[in-house]
Amino acid sequence: MTPTDVNPRSEARRYWGLVAIAALVVLAGYAAAHTMEVHGHAVTGMDNRIVWGLPHVFAILMIVAASGVLNVASIGSVFGQAEYKSRAPLAGLLCIALLGLANALMWPAIWPLAIEGLGTYTKTGSALLIMGIVGGAVLTPMFGALSESPAVGSRMALLIFMPCYLFIGWYAMKGHKLRSWS
Repeated sequence: MTPTDVNPRSEARRYWGLVAIAALVVLAGYAAAHTMEVHGHAVTGMDNRIVWGLPHVFAILMIVAASGVLNVASIGSVFGQAEYKSRAPLAGLLCIALLGLANALMWPAIWPLAIEGLGTYTKTGSALLIMGIVGGAVLTPMFGALSESPAVGSRMALLIFMPCYLFIGWYAMKGHKLRSWS
């Protein structure tokens, strides 16, 4: 089937079907968030010290889905399937959105782990975590500027996030166990 053989009505129906599915997923997310807000994390089988359970499973699902979306984007290039090449930009955008959702779902677990046992330094530790959020607001425009630069390009600009993810990985494996930084 060539792009000129596509029926506009079936394309419109498919588009609005995807929009409806996305809206249902968002609605389900809002309902779940409202239920946890009203009844607490206990409804998911978690305690309030560290939020485990369903959000972590969902975050892993988002990471796996993001890699699957990138696989769809790569089919056009790797296997020369022309019908997939037009989907690559949308797949890349969807991948970034899914990874962002996974990061957001991990936040309720990161916060209590990070400030546990800080004692009188709890306010300072919380402030550093908030600064990490602001760092995301600073790195994103930097990424945009670098990706528009002909000398760097969008692929190489992604490397600006690498130190952040390396630190997150190190903290997850070893850093959270440290009780002294000296």
